[in-house]
Amino acid sequence: MKQNTKSIVLLVTAACILMAVVDAVITPDYLYKSIIKVMLFLTLPVLYARISKEVSFRPLFRFEKKGLLFNWLNEKNGNIYASWMVHMCANLAINTIGFMLFEIW
Repeated sequence: MKQNTKSIVLLVTAACILMAVVDAVITPDYLYKSIIKVMLFLTLPVLYARISKEVSFRPLFRFEKKGLLFNWLNEKNGNIYASWMVHMCANLAINTIGFMLFEIW
């Protein structure tokens, strides 16, 4: 396994163990548990970017008008199926790239 893959697996495993402790031992209300989960899993990519120095998350926070394509497809066809298919194909492409990067496929 590559060092980056090991780092990601270690971070996610640690976060899952922490969430298991929060859920099973501390047993907070749903709202507080959700807040803890969101904070934990949103900080993981930022923490990984800080450790790795190869990953930059700055481009992810730029505002772009990505939803315009989906809105145009919805209005043109009168339903959500065309934009849904575009979204599914984009997800498939992203997952395929992830599999290739982590040499799973």
